[in-house]
Amino acid sequence: MFKGILAVFFGAASYGILSTIAKLSYKEGYSPEDATVFQILFGFIVLLFLNFFQKHKFKFKEIGLKEWGALSFGGATIALTSLFYYSCVQHIPASIGIILLFQFIWIGFLLDYFLNKQKPSALQLMAVLVLLLGTFLAAGGVGAFEGSNLNTEGLILGLLSALCYALYIFINGRLNAKISPLSKSMVMMAVSTIIVLILLGPKLHEAAFMEVDFLLYGIPLALFGAVFPPILFAYGVPKIGVTFSSVLSSVELPVAVVISILLLHESVSALQWIGIILILSAILIVSLFKK
Repeated sequence: MFKGILAVFFGAASYGILSTIAKLSYKEGYSPEDATVFQILFGFIVLLFLNFFQKHKFKFKEIGLKEWGALSFGGATIALTSLFYYSCVQHIPASIGIILLFQFIWIGFLLDYFLNKQKPSALQLMAVLVLLLGTFLAAGGVGAFEGSNLNTEGLILGLLSALCYALYIFINGRLNAKISPLSKSMVMMAVSTIIVLILLGPKLHEAAFMEVDFLLYGIPLALFGAVFPPILFAYGVPKIGVTFSSVLSSVELPVAVVISILLLHESVSALQWIGIILILSAILIVSLFKK
């Protein structure tokens, strides 16, 4: 159980590092498309390379049709979460985009309840409310909405990214435990790569992700967005369940804020610190009382 908790925690924390690295690359003139394509493609190459060094190498015949479907679906959710979210923040402020993305917490609870028949405890329900409040405050509170142009397209894209992220966590909890986390991640990332290349193919001739200078941003994006999290989630979610994983995954926002302070020197208000404390407190309480 404890190893599963650590795996999901650090997997979500890895995602929290991405936004700062992406912002740094944007300042150098690179685009969201550059970040997405390199992250997914290079991540798949790394996972494919690592597969040759694991004891039980991936074999096509060991995976049944049902598992292939689940892995393909999981890979699709990885790609779509990134694409929907990056598109979302092009229409609305990033602070509101993160609030929309974090709706994955209660969506994950609903998926677990209706599809896995796992009824959340009173403590978990309270944690969801605290997490949502903490997310709202950590993203800037009411100030995040002042003067914002909340167009419908941006709101829908943000909620779609939340749905895909919740489905990604959910599908990890349903995958065959006999398949190694590395093999699961490799197959899912292969599907993600295909989807991203199809959807962003027409824009690739404009992309600059193959430039040597982009490696400074591209490699960390790939490692923290497409290598570490899939492996850690594939290992941890089946051990602790979808609901608990959804709660732990909320650590992504506090990590994102702290990293932005360290690398971007962004200022954080007292209200945002209160939000971060609420998020971490909810995670700690649920973890301590996890049966």
